[in-house]
Amino acid sequence: MVYTKVIVKDLKLEYEGLLVVSDLYKLINLWIREKSFDMRDNLDVNVTKPDGTKHIELELEPWRKWTDYHKQRFRIRIYIWDCKNVTVEKSGSKTTMQHAKLTILFDVFMDFGWLGKSAQPLPNFIQILWDKIFLKPWNDKYEDITNEDINHLYQTIKRYLNMPKSSDYTPRYELKS
Repeated sequence: MVYTKVIVKDLKLEYEGLLVVSDLYKLINLWIREKSFDMRDNLDVNVTKPDGTKHIELELEPWRKWTDYHKQRFRIRIYIWDCKNVTVEKSGSKTTMQHAKLTILFDVFMDFGWLGKSAQPLPNFIQILWDKIFLKPWNDKYEDITNEDINHLYQTIKRYLNMPKSSDYTPRYELKS
């Protein structure tokens, strides 16, 4: 039986200020590759308004298969609006950056038993018992790793944007040591 558990739903990161949009995208892609995720771009919309501002909408869906039974999935939705090019003097040289409003939404899921699905009630019941009793330590382990991953990505993006260190995100549960 295949079932999905929501680990994090609509974790929001908001920012308004200077950034380089292409560097932000490269940072997220680099993080995804370093953590050995496969990725799919579900949505990529780039609209230029008559006044010269841009509106960008991206949806990325990285996933990682831990075992034949455990699969970790992220959904990262990036919304950038009122994006204007600005020339900034940095270290004596002029650099082009963007001034924009940015919102990033994170959803994190764990798929269990994703290789097959049975439509009969008795095998489903047995599978649920197996999952809840015998596979619980492994399921908890992969959920903890997933929680660490989303926290690391969130903090990496905050550091790139030079946001304050006071975190408005705390993990849903403490990690077991």
